[in-house]
Amino acid sequence: MNKCEVVVEVGTEGGSIALIGKRHGRGWTFSRSVNDWTPELIDEEPIFHRSAEVASWEAALRLLDKYPWQTLYPSKVHPEFRARVWTALEERLAGDDEKLLKLERWRNLFT
Repeated sequence: MNKCEVVVEVGTEGGSIALIGKRHGRGWTFSRSVNDWTPELIDEEPIFHRSAEVASWEAALRLLDKYPWQTLYPSKVHPEFRARVWTALEERLAGDDEKLLKLERWRNLFT
């Protein structure tokens, strides 16, 4: 069985969103994990779900792009994906007046 590894994780006000990767002989597959504890504030069950797996980096980014991940609070970036994540961040923040501020939040995960 292949071990799951966090590729990118961002914090939200009530939980987290993560892109999870699994190594395979020739590459990776990816899925998105969402944990939302906010419903507990109103005595409801927290929300946990995981997407289906996808087999390409582009498809993995589409999973993340269902949320504004680039504007949230980063907590992890897998070392093997730093360059790809940084490129994706710059593309998604192009034209954003607060681009430099948002990139600064991510910068310490890339050094």
